[in-house]
Amino acid sequence: MPKPSIAVAIKRSSAALVAQGLSLVGVALYAAFFSSLLLAVVWLFLGTGYIVSAWRRTPRRFWLRCRWEESRAIWECSSNEREWHEIRCESQRLGPWLSSLDLDGRIRWLYPDSLSVNDGRKLREALLTRQRASTI
Repeated sequence: MPKPSIAVAIKRSSAALVAQGLSLVGVALYAAFFSSLLLAVVWLFLGTGYIVSAWRRTPRRFWLRCRWEESRAIWECSSNEREWHEIRCESQRLGPWLSSLDLDGRIRWLYPDSLSVNDGRKLREALLTRQRASTI
C-alpha cells in the first residue's frame, strides 16, 4: 500500500521573535552592567537591526510537502501552494516543542506556533519514517 503524501503549512514564528528579543535585552543588560552603557546601546541597535532583517527575510507562510515514490520520500516546497519545487529536507533536531529542519542547506527552526499541532505531528511522522527507511 502506498504511503499517503502530506502537506503542512509553516508560518513565521512570533515565539522566535520574542526569544531573540529577550536574549538581546539580556546581552545588553550584561554589557551595561559589566562594561559601558555605550556598548549596551550599540548591542541593542545592531541586534535589533539583525532581528528585524531576519524577521523580514523569513516568509510569512510556506508549504512543505512529502510525497512517496516507491519507497523514496520526495520533499517539495511552495510559497503559494500552486507551484512546487523539489528540495532536500533533513531533520537536524526533532522534538515535540522545538524542531530544526535543514531545507537545501538553510536551517529552519520550527517553534510551537510555527505550525498546527496536527501538522506538526504529521511532519514528525514523515521525517521519522524517512529516517527509519534510510537506516534499514
